[in-house]
Amino acid sequence: MKYITLLIILCGICLGTISTETSRMALQSGNDSSTTFTFDFPITDTSDMAVYIRTTSTGVEVLQAETTDYALSATNNDYSSGGTVTFVTAPATGESVLLIRDTPMTQDTTLSDTGVLRLAALEDAFDKLTKLVQENNEQNERSIRFPVTDTTSLTSELGSSVDRADQYLSFDSSGNATTTSVLTTGSASISSYGETLIAAANASSARTILVSVIGSDVQAWDTQLDDIAALAVTNSNIIVGDGSNWVAESGATALTSLGAMPINGGTAWSGTGSGFRDEDTMSSNDATAAASQQSIKAYIDTNLDFSDIDPNDSEPTAMLKAQAYLAATDGFVVASLQGTSTAAEDLKGYIGSTTDPAGAGDLIAMDSPGVNNDAACIAFSVAAGEYFEITATGVPTIYWRSRGAYSAPVDQD
Repeated sequence: MKYITLLIILCGICLGTISTETSRMALQSGNDSSTTFTFDFPITDTSDMAVYIRTTSTGVEVLQAETTDYALSATNNDYSSGGTVTFVTAPATGESVLLIRDTPMTQDTTLSDTGVLRLAALEDAFDKLTKLVQENNEQNERSIRFPVTDTTSLTSELGSSVDRADQYLSFDSSGNATTTSVLTTGSASISSYGETLIAAANASSARTILVSVIGSDVQAWDTQLDDIAALAVTNSNIIVGDGSNWVAESGATALTSLGAMPINGGTAWSGTGSGFRDEDTMSSNDATAAASQQSIKAYIDTNLDFSDIDPNDSEPTAMLKAQAYLAATDGFVVASLQGTSTAAEDLKGYIGSTTDPAGAGDLIAMDSPGVNNDAACIAFSVAAGEYFEITATGVPTIYWRSRGAYSAPVDQD
């Protein structure tokens, strides 16, 4: 009679079943604003849910913590048909959300030899087993598997961690999984540029493709380059050639090697060839030696002294513009100016009784070549004791013809 009663109870009670094979949701994209994401597979407890956020650009995934990062909810707290995950902070654009069930692999149901057999406990145990099977299958689908039609003699077992260290996963000629330290040539995706490089007939052609032609795009190797590369990088050193190699020398040593002397505070060099000379007469006429400032001044003062001009010379004497001259005798001035094609230029002559004829004297003659490359010319007479001056916007040619002598240029104060 007891067995009949149990059968009646079993037939009269209808418990829930797991009608879906889903144990995870597809990746859902974040947008900086949405915080709620739903799932449609059953879970027994909120701790059975695993929530990940994956950075799309890097593939880095982070497991989120319940309460700290999100909360779970369902109608009447019944998660048999799914529920909702609500994030504390909305997942950002560029992030993806994964909701996946992660049932603990434990057995919580205790069956007693005596007492009442609770059908709900059996149902929960069977549901848990089903969930574990589904989750295991989901993981298997993401693993490397052999096709069902492959022979069962194939092996996917690899060697120990010691045997696998620094090896590559590969398959032998029969299709068995194995490891190897050498990768065999196979197919790969190569860009059109890479194909051109691979197809190069020789190294020279490859260098042309890479724009690395020796002697044109890159420096050809030379033993003297090794000399330079081996030199110590010493402050203030100079690289010079010693006739055979490149060497590094200090400033003073390099000057001696180059046959030169320091310009500031240097000692006069009396030899021939390149160097430094201090000759007031410049009699050596050295085409490569530098002259001192003092010797240049002394030479000009000596050789361009107006006192050396013969006042009775029958030839015209060249003079400077914008310079006042005092006529020692009666004479006349002739000046000419070649014009340009870009600007008009003036040529003027002044006579006065002071040392500033152009400022305080009289304009006695004027001409302009205009802008057509014409020439201007003026001429005027000067009496003894008068000052005269020529001004011009260009560079004129000025001559003095005298019946006697004239003085040296006069400084204008």
